[in-house]
Amino acid sequence: MLMRKILLTIAIIAISLIQVSAQCMLSPVLLPQRIQNSSDVIEGKVINQISFWDPAHTNIYTSNLIEVYKSFKNSSPVYLEVITEGGTVGNDKDEVHPSLELSIGDVGVFTLNSKNFPSQYGKPVYEAYASSQGFIRYNVSENEANEPFKKYLNLSTSLYSEIQQSTQTNYSVVKPINPFAISNANTTQAVAAITGFSPSTITAGTFSVVTINGSGFGTTQGTSFVEFKRADDGGATFCRPDAWSYLLWSDTQIQVRLTTTGAGTVNSTPGSGVIRVDVGGIKTTTTASLTVTHAQMNVYSNGSAPTTIYNTRHVNKQSGGYVWQMYTGFDSNAAAKASFLRAFQSWRCGTYINWTNGTTTTVNTIANDGVNVIRFDVGTELPAGVLGRCTSRFSGCGTQPNQNWFVNELDIVFDDGTTWNYGPAAPTFSQYDFESVAVHELGHGHQLGHVINSAEIMNYSIANGQSKRVLSVNDLAGGNAVMTRNLTGGVCAISAMTALTASNCTLGAPTASFTANRTTVCPGQTVVFTNLSTGSPTLNTWTFAGGTPSTSTVSSPTVTYNTPGSYSVQLVASNAFGSNTYSVTAYINVTSPATLPLSQTFQTATFPPTNWYVNDDGNDNIKWKLATNAGFGSTQSTVFDNWTDSITPYKDELKTYVNLAGFSTAKMTFYRSYSQTFAAPYVDTLQIGVSTNCGTSTVYPYLKGGSQLATATTSSSAAPFTPTATTQWVKDSIDLTPYVGQTNVMVAFINRGHYGDAIYLDNINITGVAATTPTAAITSASTGCTGVPITLTDASTGGPSSWLWTMTGGAPSTSTVQNTSVTYTTAGVKTITLTVANGSGTTTATKSITISATPTVAASITNTTICRGASVTINLTGATVYAWLPSGSGSSSVLSPTTTTIYTITGNTGSCNSAPRTVTVNVTPTPTTNISASSLSICAGQSTTLTASGATTYAWLPGAQTTTVIAVTPTITTTYTVTGTTTGCSSNKTITVNVSSTPTVAASITNTTICRGSSVTVNLTGATVYTWLPSGAGSSSVLSPTTTTIYTITGSNGSCNSAPRTVTINVTPTPTTNISASSLSICAGQSTTLTASGATTYAWLPGAQTTTVITVTPTITTTYTSTGTTAGCSSNRTITVNVSSTPTVAASVTSTTICRGASVTVNLTGASIYTWLPSGSGSSSVLSPTTTSTYTIIGSNGSCNSAPRTVTVNVTPSPTVNVTASPTLICTGQTATLTASGATTYAWLPGAQTTPAIAVTPTITTTYTVNGTTAGCSGNNVITLTVSTCTGIDNLSSPSSHLFVFPNPSNGLFTISNTINTDKLEVTIINTLGQTVMIETAKNTNQLSFDLSKMSKGIYYAKVTTNEGTQLFKLILE
Repeated sequence: MLMRKILLTIAIIAISLIQVSAQCMLSPVLLPQRIQNSSDVIEGKVINQISFWDPAHTNIYTSNLIEVYKSFKNSSPVYLEVITEGGTVGNDKDEVHPSLELSIGDVGVFTLNSKNFPSQYGKPVYEAYASSQGFIRYNVSENEANEPFKKYLNLSTSLYSEIQQSTQTNYSVVKPINPFAISNANTTQAVAAITGFSPSTITAGTFSVVTINGSGFGTTQGTSFVEFKRADDGGATFCRPDAWSYLLWSDTQIQVRLTTTGAGTVNSTPGSGVIRVDVGGIKTTTTASLTVTHAQMNVYSNGSAPTTIYNTRHVNKQSGGYVWQMYTGFDSNAAAKASFLRAFQSWRCGTYINWTNGTTTTVNTIANDGVNVIRFDVGTELPAGVLGRCTSRFSGCGTQPNQNWFVNELDIVFDDGTTWNYGPAAPTFSQYDFESVAVHELGHGHQLGHVINSAEIMNYSIANGQSKRVLSVNDLAGGNAVMTRNLTGGVCAISAMTALTASNCTLGAPTASFTANRTTVCPGQTVVFTNLSTGSPTLNTWTFAGGTPSTSTVSSPTVTYNTPGSYSVQLVASNAFGSNTYSVTAYINVTSPATLPLSQTFQTATFPPTNWYVNDDGNDNIKWKLATNAGFGSTQSTVFDNWTDSITPYKDELKTYVNLAGFSTAKMTFYRSYSQTFAAPYVDTLQIGVSTNCGTSTVYPYLKGGSQLATATTSSSAAPFTPTATTQWVKDSIDLTPYVGQTNVMVAFINRGHYGDAIYLDNINITGVAATTPTAAITSASTGCTGVPITLTDASTGGPSSWLWTMTGGAPSTSTVQNTSVTYTTAGVKTITLTVANGSGTTTATKSITISATPTVAASITNTTICRGASVTINLTGATVYAWLPSGSGSSSVLSPTTTTIYTITGNTGSCNSAPRTVTVNVTPTPTTNISASSLSICAGQSTTLTASGATTYAWLPGAQTTTVIAVTPTITTTYTVTGTTTGCSSNKTITVNVSSTPTVAASITNTTICRGSSVTVNLTGATVYTWLPSGAGSSSVLSPTTTTIYTITGSNGSCNSAPRTVTINVTPTPTTNISASSLSICAGQSTTLTASGATTYAWLPGAQTTTVITVTPTITTTYTSTGTTAGCSSNRTITVNVSSTPTVAASVTSTTICRGASVTVNLTGASIYTWLPSGSGSSSVLSPTTTSTYTIIGSNGSCNSAPRTVTVNVTPSPTVNVTASPTLICTGQTATLTASGATTYAWLPGAQTTPAIAVTPTITTTYTVNGTTAGCSGNNVITLTVSTCTGIDNLSSPSSHLFVFPNPSNGLFTISNTINTDKLEVTIINTLGQTVMIETAKNTNQLSFDLSKMSKGIYYAKVTTNEGTQLFKLILE
C-alpha cells in the first residue's frame, strides 16, 4: 500500500489542475517553473538578427542580439545573444513549428539558460527555457504583455511583482530604459477613422488583399502600419505585415496583402478578428471582424534587393513526392504508430498529397540529412512544454524578386514525456490526444499555418482531454490550394509532385465516433459534440433527436436541447470509400425536476436511479456507482471508491433536480459512511452544491472531509473501506429553504477525492413544507424629503416567492425585487403598495409616506475676493437652520480665511436637508515685499542700486519713484522705504544705505630706473591702510622687479578707498651672454671659432680681444671667458675647447679571394674605435661576402678620425646544383634516372657515382644527395624517389586488341582509342595509392582525350570501361 501512495503522489504532481488549451501544440509551463529552471531572467529588446548554420551544418539557427534593460535573476551584460531555431541562410530556410520566433523591435522578458553555441556578435550566448513560453512579449502601447497561456496587465505591478516573488529579490537596472515610456503617440495627430474593409472573409499566405476604407490615414505611410490579430496566440496580440505587403496607402484607403513568414511582431500569421490601423502612434480599430479561413506558409528572401515574400510548394523528391521514415523506436510503439498513420492517412486521402510511409530508419536526430523522420525526442531534446514539432526545410533558386522555394525535407518529433492518448477512444482529462497533435503538425508539413477557429485542425491550440482529428472543410480547402501549386510544374530543376489517387489511397470507409462535453443538461442548455471519427471522413451527417438544430454537417457541432427527455444521437461519417454509422440511444438527458418528497434508497439494480444523474468529470468511468455490498439498513447504496480509482482533480457528481415552488421550507437528509484510513494528504472530501440555474453558478452549503467526514474508525489499508454496521453511518442534512419558490433546483453530491478511501451515501430524502398564503407587510419611514431615496423593506410573512411594488409618482414606479427604494420629486402624501405571492395565494399591503420639500439654500456675499487678513460677510436664505463647513454659523457669518476657501452650507427645514450650497472666498495673498542693494555701504559721491521684489508695483520714499529698480547717491547715511502692491494688496519694506569719506594717496621713490637684480624703496602717505598690486606692503616697501613694472596702490580709511596711485619702475635687463663654438673638440693643429651673443660689447680672456667673433688654435685643452655689457649692465660666460691627437689605421687580411659562403678575417691597428662600411665591426672582423666587396674602415681616437683605409675581398660564386628524377614515383623493382646540372663535376650519395646522370633501382623510398663543384666552389641538392608496392588497385589487364593509349609516356595529354564502335567510353584515373583522381566519360564516340599536366609527374593507371568490359592501362606522366 505504501508503494501505491508513492506512485499516486507522482501522479498528483504530474496532472494539471485545470484544463488549459495547448497553444501551438504546447503544454503550459508556469512562470515560477520557468524562472526556477532558468539561470538568467532579463527584460530586453531585440535590436538585430542573423541566421546561421550550426557547425555540423545540420540545422539553421537565428542569433537575436538583445539589448538588456533589467536583470531579474543573476547579473546580466548590457548585450547578449538569444539563439532561436530556424532561419534563412542564402537559399536555405528552416521553419520550426512550434518554436520561439522573434522580430527586431520585440521587447519583453526572457527566461534564459546559457547555450554552448558559436557567438555571432561576440556576446554571451543563451537560449530561452521552454521555447516560445520563454519570452513574454510586451505590447508597449497598451502597457500589457502576453505569453502563450497568460496576459499580464499593469506590467510594473503584475508581471514584475510575480517575477520578483519567484526570485525573492528586486530587479537590477542594466540599461536605464523604461520600455513603457517609449511611445510613438503624437498627441497632435488627428485620429484616423475606419468606415469599412473588404473582403470580410479571406485566406492568408495566398497574397490575398484586404482593402481598408476611411479617412485620416495620411497621404503617405511613413511609420504608420496595419495590424491583424496574431493567429499563433489566438489573437491575444496583434501582428503587422512587412513593407513588401503594402500595395497602397492614401489618406482614404489602404491595400495590404496577408502574408505569413514568422511568429514575431512582424509577418506573423494573421488570424480572424478586428483590424487595427496605427497612424502616428494612435490606433483605430474596426468594429467588424475579419474572418481568415485558412493560412498557407510563406518564405521570404532578404538579400540586397528589398524583402520579397514567396509561396512554398512540394516537389517530386522521392517516388513522386516524399517518403517518410519512422525511427525504429517509434515504429516499435504500435499504439503511437497506428495513431500517427491515421493522421497521416487523413491528409493523404483528404488532399491526395504524395506522402508515403517508407521503411524504418536508424536515424534518431532532427537534421538536414535527407531523411523525413518521424520519432520521439530523447530526454529533454524538445524544449519544456512542447508536445510535438514539425520542421520544414526549404531550398530556393533564382534571384530576387524571381525566386522559387520548395520543401526539401520534413521532420516530425513528439515529446516522449507527455501523457498521450493514442486512441481511437477519446482522451481523458489528464491526457493529450496524440492523433490530434499529429494531424496538426502534419498540417504544418502540408504548408499550412495557424487559424483562430476551434473547429479547425489548424486552430492554434488544443486542450488536455480534447480531441480534434477530422479535417474540416477549411482545412481541406487550404491543403487542396497548396496541392494545386504542387502539381503546377517543377521548380529549381526538380519535377512537380505527382498526386495520389483514390486507387492508391488505401483509406477505406471511415469509422464514425463522437463524444460530448456533457450528456445531462437542463432545458435550454447546449451540448458541444466532438467528432472522433477515424479514416478521414469528408462528409459528416449528424442527427439530433430533440435538438436544435436537428441535423448538421459540421464536423463538431453545437446543439441546444429545450424539452425534457432522453434523446439519441447519430453520426454518419462518409468519404469516397464508403460510410459508417455510429448512434447512441438515450445519449442526451434533458432534466425534468422531480416533485417533493423525493426519496432514494438505491434498492433497484438500475443506476443511476430515476431522477438522478451521474457526471463523469474526467470521462474515465471513475464515478459514483451502485454499491451492492453495503447500505444503511440494507445491502445497497451508492459509493465513490477513492481507494481504488479516484484521480485528482476531478469532481465527479451525483445529482438530482427538484421543484421547490409552492414550499415555505425545504430540507435534504442523507446518510454517509467513510473511514479516514490514511493520513494527509490522502484524505477525501464530500461537497454538496446547489444551483438554481442548472449549474451555471453554484453555491456550496456543505463541505466535509477527513476526520470531519469520517464515521468509522480507521479500516485496513489493504482494501477499500466497507461499512458493516449501522453505527458506521451518520445522518446529515442541509437546509434548502433559501431555494424555495424555484422551479428547478439542482442538488449535487460532489466527490473531491484524494486517493483516500470509499465514500458511501444512502437514504437521501428531500422534503418540504407546503407554503400558506403570505401576508404582505411593509417597513419604511413614514416621512421623507423630495429627491432623497426612501428604503422599502418587505416585512411579509408566510414565505412569499414573488413581490410587486407599486409607487405611483415615484422613481421607479414599480419593482419586483423583495426590497427596493423610491425617490419622489414633489411634496405630498404618497401611497406605496406591495403585492406578495407564493404557490398558495396573493395578498396586498399599502403604506402612506409624507414627503416634504427639500429646502434650497441661497447665499449673498459682500466680496468674493479679499486680501489676506481682511473679512467677508455671507448671508443665507431658504432654510431655518444652517450647518457650515469648515467654519461659520447662523444665517449670517463674518469670515476671515487666510487662503482661498470653499464654504459648504447645508440648510435644514424640519427633517429635510438641502443639497449642499458652496461659496468660494478667494484670498489674495498680501505680497511679501523685499529690497536688495548692490551695496549697503558706499563712499561719498558713490551710487548704489536698490531692487524691490515680491509684488507687482512699487512706490519709493524718499524720491517718489515707482520703478522696480532705482539708483541713489546719498551724501549722508539714508533710510529708503518701498511699498509693494499685488492685485490690490500691499506691504512695506525699508533699507538703510551707509555713506563714508574718501582718502588721497601720495608716493615718493628713490630711483625710477634700475638694473635687473637691484632694489628701490617706495614711501606712501594719505591713508591708513594700503593695498599693493602686483606686490608690496605697508606705507614703505622695498621692491626688486625683474622687468619694468607698474605698481598700483589703493589707500583706504575704513570702507572707503582712494583713487588708485601708480608708480612705474623701469628695469634695464642684465644681458644673458652666450658663447657658441664651431667645434668644442678639435684635433691638434686645428682651429675653432668662438662667437659671443646676448650683449652689446664683449671682452675675451685669454687674449683681451673685444670683437664678437674670435678664432683660436689652442695646443692643449683651454677655457675661454667673455664678459658682455648692455646699457651699463654686464654678465660673464665661459666655454672649454678640447684638443685631441689624430690616429693612422693599418689592416691585415687572411685571404683576398674566397668561395661564396666562405669567410675571411680582417685585423686592424692604430686607433681605438673603428667604423666599417658596408659591414664589419671592432678591431677584428670575420666577413662572409656573397659577391666581391670593398670594405672601408675609419679609425678614431676620441673625436679625431683617421684617413679611410680600404680592403677588397674577391668572391668566387658556388654553383647552383639542380636535380631531377624520371619518374619521381616507381614501383618496387623499377628503375629511375636521376640527372644533376649547374656544376662542372658531381658526387652522388648513396652510390659514390660521379656522372651527371645516374640510374637507380631502390627497393624503398630513398633520398639522394648530389654535390656539384665549379672553380673549386661546391653546392648540393637532394631529391626523394618514392617507391610503392603498387598494391590496392586492379591488376593490369591483358593487352587489348581493340583499345590503345597514346602517346605513353606523355607530358600531360593522353588519348584512349577504341577500334570497335561503342556508345560508352569511361576512363577512371587512379594514382599509385589507389585513389581516384579523375573520371572522364564520352558517349557515342570511339576516342577520348584527357589532360594530366596539372598533376604530379609519375605513374598512373587508367581504368577503361566500354560495352565490352573493363581494362587497366599503366600511364607514365613525364
